[in-house]
Amino acid sequence: MKRGTKLRCHVCHKTIDNISNFCKYCGAKIRTLKRGPRKCPNCKKEVEDFSTYCRHCGTSLMKKTKLTGAKVLTYFLTFVLLLVVLFVFYTSLSKIGPPPEKELGKVEPKTELISVTCSWEDNLFKVCQTSSWEGGSYARGYIPGGEDLEISPRQYNNFFVYCQKVGKDEGFRVVRTVLYDEANNVLKDTGKGVECTSMVRGEVAEPQTYNFNKYSWFRAMRTTGYSDGSGSIILEFPGIVDSCQINGTYRIDDDPRSRVRQYCEGATGNLYGYADIFRQYVTNDPGSFIWDGKSRQDPIPGTHERYSIYISTCDNLFYQQRRYYVNAVLSGFRTKKLVLDWTYKDEANKPAVDVFFNLNCQVRE
Repeated sequence: MKRGTKLRCHVCHKTIDNISNFCKYCGAKIRTLKRGPRKCPNCKKEVEDFSTYCRHCGTSLMKKTKLTGAKVLTYFLTFVLLLVVLFVFYTSLSKIGPPPEKELGKVEPKTELISVTCSWEDNLFKVCQTSSWEGGSYARGYIPGGEDLEISPRQYNNFFVYCQKVGKDEGFRVVRTVLYDEANNVLKDTGKGVECTSMVRGEVAEPQTYNFNKYSWFRAMRTTGYSDGSGSIILEFPGIVDSCQINGTYRIDDDPRSRVRQYCEGATGNLYGYADIFRQYVTNDPGSFIWDGKSRQDPIPGTHERYSIYISTCDNLFYQQRRYYVNAVLSGFRTKKLVLDWTYKDEANKPAVDVFFNLNCQVRE
């Protein structure tokens, strides 16, 4: 190309001097001066420097970018860096959320009776409780023999002392702390006992404690037309009953009304446990028997909290799931009269259960 002739910029297509290395209009580098006339890579014929396609064969004259190893590595590192940034971002988001339950006030409901006392004041027994609570809206103290729970003052302090005069009668008092939510629903109910005796009045009183055996039995069976039953036994003692050791046996009979299935006939077992005003439990040790109607086995003994008697009756799923039962609860401790309330449930074979038990109790005058 001769010096002084004009040429067109291959980018903006404006006329420029052939001595220019860059277009004065758009700044594009004029590379044709360095390499001579531009030729089509396909037909090898000369084409204008600004042409996008060859005017002879139509081949695209756009330069293809080669993906070198360095560029591949650059793209890969950029992608990895982006993943790291996203991971850090979403990890930080996971830490941004609601504060722990304790910060939100969603503390698990809890009450504690720190101490309970009974004192003699103005010729009356006075019971006082020191309590604490958390996880609720308010609490109430309640002492049977004093004011009713409904009119007991609401305690909004997490630590409070509540006292009530309970009369002149000696005896065991159960003191309670009841925790409520904002809707006045009970969240927690904690109890603790205290003895109000003549000792607190300065009088000499040394009650004697001794063992007293009480033997009894009952037959548990369905008392409705379906599968449920219940009943009570009253047990009187010569003194105040503090606690009892429980021993007994039972025998399961088929339904005494129909005498059809003969499914549970002769199944037996042993019972032994403990009960007082605060706790009762019993261990049931079934004897070797075909409890499920298929095979004869000796089941493993099982302990049942909150019951003085618990017996699992025959069932075709006995070794997998104990669905049917006879159970009983003792109440009336710290008095001269115990009450045993029993419950029966069996929807399958509906047998009768004869329970024989002996109570070896700690009794005081």
